[in-house]
Amino acid sequence: LHQQIENNHAEIRKLRRVIKLVNKSFSAGYFKLLFYK
Repeated sequence: LHQQIENNHAEIRKLRRVIKLVNKSFSAGYFKLLFYK
């Protein structure tokens, strides 16, 4: 059970990292759209 919890935490950390990257690239793309109209 403890191992399962550890695995879940690792998965959540991975997801958070991915979400951060997606947010960064999305923000960059959004600003480009705003500025280069």
